[in-house]
Amino acid sequence: MKYLLAILAVVISIYVIYRGYPIVQYYYKKYTAPLKGINTKAPNAKAFTMDGKEWSVRSNLGKNIIIVFWSSYCPPCIAEFPRIQKIYDMYKDDESIEIVTYSLDLSLDQEALKPYVKEKGISYPVLVDNNPADSEENFAKKFEVFGAPSFWFIDKKGTILASNRRSIEEMLPFIEK
Repeated sequence: MKYLLAILAVVISIYVIYRGYPIVQYYYKKYTAPLKGINTKAPNAKAFTMDGKEWSVRSNLGKNIIIVFWSSYCPPCIAEFPRIQKIYDMYKDDESIEIVTYSLDLSLDQEALKPYVKEKGISYPVLVDNNPADSEENFAKKFEVFGAPSFWFIDKKGTILASNRRSIEEMLPFIEK
């Protein structure tokens, strides 16, 4: 009986380590990360649109900016796509608001991502970055984003007012200010 309990304890420990740790990490980030960077200047991160044009925070100062970090293999991100599209459609003609998304799929180049974007019916801007994840020039690294989805709001002066949020609806109060 002792051996059976010892084996069960080992199995449970392995399960917690391999399955439980990401859950613990998720909730830790969810409840501690939102304060990171609040009321600080946004980094002047640069990335490229799907058609190869450079996009940067600095070039969009004077606008309220929402940046959504997502990945094609992230179920919560995919579930968020229709809500992002709805909010984007509401504000796409408003010159004072810029809504962009950033694909964390470093293994996919722009050409490989285009069919996915089309398949999902995404018409909002998708930014990509060819810099490795550990590069100091990587867009997501400059924002210290390592998980998805992650929603950020930057005001017209370039100050981060919200970071690491989990839904685009959490950005609406900042737009309406």
